Amino acid sequence: MTDADDFLFRPGGPVELPSVLRPRLFCRVPPLMTSARWAPPLNNGEGEEKTSSRTVEEEDGDVSNSKSNEQPFVLYLPTVVLRHRHNPGFALACRLANFLQVPLLVLCTVLDDKHITPSSLPTGAMTNHPPIVAMTARKLAFTLEALQSCAVDWQSHGAGVLIRLHGGPGTRTPHHLTLAHQASAVVTDEAFVEPYAKYAETVISTCRTANVPCWTVDGSTSVPPKCKLKPVALPKTESLKLQCFTGVPTKAWRWAEQTKDKRKPYVYGATQQGHLDAPSLDCKLPPNFLSQNPTVAGQEVSHCHQQLAETVTPLKHWRTIEERQRCKGLWTVDDIVAIQDLKEWAMTSWPGADTTVAPCQQTHGSNKAAMQRWKYFLQQGGLKDYAKKRNQITLPHAVSRISCYLNLGILSIFDVLHDIWNAQATEKGFATGCGKFLDEVVKWREIGYAYTFANPSDYGSLVQAIPNWAKTYLNGQYQQKTIGDVSGTHQYSYADLQQASTKDSTWNAMQSYLNETGELHNNARMTWGKTVVHWQCQYCPPEQILLQLCWLNDRHALDGLSPPSYAGILWCFGWGDKPGRSTKISKSPVSTKWACNYRTGADGFDTAKYRLLEEKPAITKLETSAHKRKREDTGGRPRGGTQGETPMKTKSIRSFFSPVSK
Repeated sequence: MTDADDFLFRPGGPVELPSVLRPRLFCRVPPLMTSARWAPPLNNGEGEEKTSSRTVEEEDGDVSNSKSNEQPFVLYLPTVVLRHRHNPGFALACRLANFLQVPLLVLCTVLDDKHITPSSLPTGAMTNHPPIVAMTARKLAFTLEALQSCAVDWQSHGAGVLIRLHGGPGTRTPHHLTLAHQASAVVTDEAFVEPYAKYAETVISTCRTANVPCWTVDGSTSVPPKCKLKPVALPKTESLKLQCFTGVPTKAWRWAEQTKDKRKPYVYGATQQGHLDAPSLDCKLPPNFLSQNPTVAGQEVSHCHQQLAETVTPLKHWRTIEERQRCKGLWTVDDIVAIQDLKEWAMTSWPGADTTVAPCQQTHGSNKAAMQRWKYFLQQGGLKDYAKKRNQITLPHAVSRISCYLNLGILSIFDVLHDIWNAQATEKGFATGCGKFLDEVVKWREIGYAYTFANPSDYGSLVQAIPNWAKTYLNGQYQQKTIGDVSGTHQYSYADLQQASTKDSTWNAMQSYLNETGELHNNARMTWGKTVVHWQCQYCPPEQILLQLCWLNDRHALDGLSPPSYAGILWCFGWGDKPGRSTKISKSPVSTKWACNYRTGADGFDTAKYRLLEEKPAITKLETSAHKRKREDTGGRPRGGTQGETPMKTKSIRSFFSPVSK
């Protein structure tokens, strides 16, 4: 931390933080120590401290004539922690707002994936590349459902909340940067991956230019990677980029061991002591704070609220519904709550959405739905039977299916770990299942966050994670095609893969399952990815295969665009794994052990799809008319399917791809 940052958050300092919260902070732009509002006290030579530059009005608590008039709010920009409880970024923003005696403004920007541009792709990857997708209706609906839930909670806490959608013409005005330039301080979530990382990078750059303090806060992991890694000095030419770190091990179990001593104190600090929950705001904003004459409990609001709504650009131009409608994609909490079916809205009312990837009817994005799914899994004995049933692809409800909620921060990782440890300690016969689940949610999930935090990355830089031995092998396989040594495999275009049009009916069934449900059993995903690697390696360079898998996953999977997903894809290329059998490193192959190693045939995925969509637990949304018609067309039974061309095998498959996903 910087000197000013350390002064603010030291024990007994102006903004005293719980011990569990402080390690999650990353000061990206430090407070100016010469500023009246941020300057630490000076020592008068007699062991006593006095304020060096605060005005009399500030010392007396009257900030109406101080610099806070020029910057009358703290800004919180959530991206990947879409919840109210156990949200350390929101908690820090509330503490800063109370310290400065200003209101808190929350702007939720729903980002598309415009980071997938030619400039971000590695050399050679543009060959036969898919069209650039701005935003799928599936991802849009799920994100808006999450925001519809947490925005109400943030507003009830006393923050002013606005939602901004990107995607489509006229919707990409960077209002988050305009507000960041005017704020007293800015807080945003630790982003880890694109498109959120680029968003954070531009916010940090704006704050640096405007001398506005800025923090990123990790609410995604049980133990923040920053507390175990060492920073890498960036060249001056790259000073505006996100900081890189070193110290991430190549094995997931090593990272779990390195962070083990801090995990339980951090989790219990959140769940039992409330260290990551936000304090009450001193300067509360009322619901619909942009109204012409807002009131709180029948009383006129404070001067700071009036100033916020009347003078801050662009807020002063958004005070009526008509004004907000002219600014495409701008909503208040009332606006988003008024939409009863966000899935239908995403398909019919937002021109920036790609409606060829439809919303998932079996999954709602709210925190309530996330908690219901997790509690249902616990109540049905999911943890007890996890080790025994987790690899049974035809039993989709035998696994938790919470990865989409964890990856977008809708469900608290702290609650999940607390519940697992509690069951492990109190329930008879749960030890093995709980231990295996912890492998997934801690060891395999958090190594992905550690790697992407240490190496802020887009698709292009993910290639750097492929081990040298794997690159040597894969490049060697690719080079064989130039001399005609291609041993009877098939080359598939991205369209072939996405449309499930390969010559392997079982792989096609996996891709169709992903396309339709937005999910893929974590056991099947390893085979799904590893098979493509070995299919394509004689026809495509490694970076192109990697991009094909990333695009397939991010376009269709609800838990895509996340560190665990990328970690799983990289594992298919040998990252975190070891070579296949060979005596020479130059010939060490990427293991083929799980390629085309199906635990079921195509009909198994039809059965799983039927059980997921038609035999849904009572906690999920009622089936749609489309689902009813489909069930009637098949006589209420799963559709038939041919057995996969590759024989069924029953070897145990280590579940790594997108941990605790399905």
